[in-house]
Amino acid sequence: MERVEGEYIDYSAPNNKGYFKLKSDKDFNPFKWSPPIIWEGVVSRHKVKFVQTSDSGSNRNDYDFTGFPVEIEDAIDSIIEAINEAMRTMN
Repeated sequence: MERVEGEYIDYSAPNNKGYFKLKSDKDFNPFKWSPPIIWEGVVSRHKVKFVQTSDSGSNRNDYDFTGFPVEIEDAIDSIIEAINEAMRTMN
């Protein structure tokens, strides 16, 4: 399993920052990394689970965010950016 962490702008938080910690159900291995990839974790105290449906992972069309809490939808772009960055550096 791989972990991805980061922060995003959350105007409802006292310091305007929200945080996320996610883990995938697969190890980062460019030869074995293939969808679907299940991501689970916490985004600003909300438990989340979503699916990466493409091996690209660089935009919203590469994911299924069905059921993602509306209150933290602002985190999605930052999450995608963090996952994409982590995928680019996998070895």
